[in-house]
Amino acid sequence: MDIEEVTDEILEKEDKEAKEAKEAKEAKEAKEDKEDKEDKEDKEDKEDKEDKEDKEDKEDKDDKEDKEDKEEKVKEQSNEIPPYFQNFINNHLRDLTQIYIKERKEKGTYGILLLEGSINDEKVDVGFLPEINIEPEMLEGFKRRNVNGRIMHIMCHDVENPDKHFIIERLL
Repeated sequence: MDIEEVTDEILEKEDKEAKEAKEAKEAKEAKEDKEDKEDKEDKEDKEDKEDKEDKEDKEDKDDKEDKEDKEEKVKEQSNEIPPYFQNFINNHLRDLTQIYIKERKEKGTYGILLLEGSINDEKVDVGFLPEINIEPEMLEGFKRRNVNGRIMHIMCHDVENPDKHFIIERLL
């Protein structure tokens, strides 16, 4: 073999080794890119999952707070309305609803049920208060809250506390 052939073989060998090294480097980079991409996707998935869990936790917390607020409102309202009114309404709701509907039809006007009672007597009188006998601001509020005409307003008035009255809404 002469020097040129040996040199050619060495150059070919070096070219081949360089080519293999380049291919190995590209394969390694491709593998690392793939792993980085998978890691990034995993991280994004994890972050999305955490964001979703945080959002669900926040919604659960908001729902719980809303529920507690509603329960607190009901509790406050329940604490304010004398128990004899509460019991009377609960025990006679169907009759009260029928009276309300009958009176509205007969009088041909909007109005509210008026319950007057005494804690000492534990007695409750029921009447219908037509809109002409209701203060204009109060009437406007009732009508604004009764958009679909499906709400019955009941005003409870304790004769022993003339300055206090309680308004209850019931769905017809």
